[in-house]
Amino acid sequence: MVPRLTSRQSESAQRTARVRPSSPSHSSSSGRERSRPSDRVEGVLVSAPAADEGTSDVPAAGEFADHLELVLEVLQRRCRLQLHSLEEREEFPSWAIIRLIERWPRLVAEFQGRARFSSYLDRVVENLLRDYRIEKWGKWRASQHARRRGLLALELEHLVYRERWAPEEAIESLVFRARCRDESSRRELRQRLWELLADLPRRDAVPLQLDPDLIANWCADPRCQDGGAQLDEQRGSTRLTIVLVVALGELDERARALLYAYFVAGTAYVEVADESGQDRRDVYNLAHRSLRKMRRLFERRGLGRPEFRRLLDGIDLGRPLEWIFAAASCPEGRAWAERQLARAT
Repeated sequence: MVPRLTSRQSESAQRTARVRPSSPSHSSSSGRERSRPSDRVEGVLVSAPAADEGTSDVPAAGEFADHLELVLEVLQRRCRLQLHSLEEREEFPSWAIIRLIERWPRLVAEFQGRARFSSYLDRVVENLLRDYRIEKWGKWRASQHARRRGLLALELEHLVYRERWAPEEAIESLVFRARCRDESSRRELRQRLWELLADLPRRDAVPLQLDPDLIANWCADPRCQDGGAQLDEQRGSTRLTIVLVVALGELDERARALLYAYFVAGTAYVEVADESGQDRRDVYNLAHRSLRKMRRLFERRGLGRPEFRRLLDGIDLGRPLEWIFAAASCPEGRAWAERQLARAT
């Protein structure tokens, strides 16, 4: 004989077998509110609050001005948490408000009431801040040296060269987050961080935007025909810079643009392919052929693969990579490098 379920067991089985739509007024038999499923806001996962919070601050349809006070509050909080430059704290809110006004109808339409509107708006502003930094600085790409040194070096490099924190602030922040138990441990960690920072390659916080015409004028200046004396002579960086200009100059414009996007702008090859509509395999093959051609030229000059990779990471150079790519892109820059290389040999 098949056993009969009690009414309580039957009700439990029904709840397990199907998902019942929750409403703001619905609660479980124990008196606790049921939470709604999580949602994603422009690719960011937003944890859902209790059901009765979902409609507590639903915006009026499409009226940005009605929520300006909330928008400003969210912007100020985000600036206080993530921006340490006075210039950016003044610039970002205006930049973000313009984007919010443009996208407001769509943002309101996509809001489904599964989280508080203020939380939803905070996620949107966080994504806008990421877009603002990419537009202003380019996409961030950690150096190979920091990757080899581990997570602590990666975080330190990001704070100092991407977030543009003062070194003291970045180090003290990492020491605080480590939650060391005693002063001796904090002192040792602080010393290690200073050593890591000294060992990391120097990077510009804001990428340089260089005009090839300026590079051409510089290379054509008679004062620069003395073997590159105006370049930094430390660790042979003059010769390495010249060799890299020559190697890049032997590539076609498409190959140079691809390597510039990867090594200077920090854009992955797959992103270059998707944004330009090219086949990913073609982009990867072009990058492989270009790097192999440059590496062979370096080997003919007595430079090995490790030195070649360090150069492309911007280490041991007398000029920024942006300058070198610009010099390799103009005839005057390539001619200057060829002359200096001929003199050196």
